[in-house]
Amino acid sequence: MRLIHLVFQRNWVINLANIKIKNLNKIRGSITKRLNRIIQSTELLNQIGVFTTNKIKGTAKTGKSLKNGSKFKKLASSTIKNRENLAKYNATSNVYSNKRSNLSFTGQLLYSIKYKINTRNSRVIIRPTGDRKPYKNKSGGSTKGKTITNKQLGEIHDQGMGSVPARPFLDIDNETQNQINILFKKFLRRKLKRG
Repeated sequence: MRLIHLVFQRNWVINLANIKIKNLNKIRGSITKRLNRIIQSTELLNQIGVFTTNKIKGTAKTGKSLKNGSKFKKLASSTIKNRENLAKYNATSNVYSNKRSNLSFTGQLLYSIKYKINTRNSRVIIRPTGDRKPYKNKSGGSTKGKTITNKQLGEIHDQGMGSVPARPFLDIDNETQNQINILFKKFLRRKLKRG
């Protein structure tokens, strides 16, 4: 399964041409240490995680891929009928439509998308999490079939499997990456100004 790993590079170049500065290595080390502390900040990584997770969920709810803006493949008529029947016995999400492909029948998959941060590597990992509740049937019991996790269902929808076409939702486009870069730069400027 594709996971979103947002990684910030620590390649800071100090170009001082032919200028001689006393204790340059000490200054360079101090600047690098401070910059690394900033980009490993839980505050920064949490801001990026919240922003990106909300963007992925919001775009998927519209029935589009965030990666390229294309609409998700239409639902098969048999899927539409099955969803109409299951909707009679299951709570559906507030953006559910029996004919619209937007990964939101009950909302379990989209609402399970969470982010996790790793400050050591300056990473934000975004993916579906947790177990799924089985759908209820007419008698109030669970539908037959194997129970799967949200991660497994996410893989099926994101990459496609069997008769289920790919509906890629766990990826970001260049515009979102640029928005994350702007968020990062603003955070960096704010932290550097504070001293």
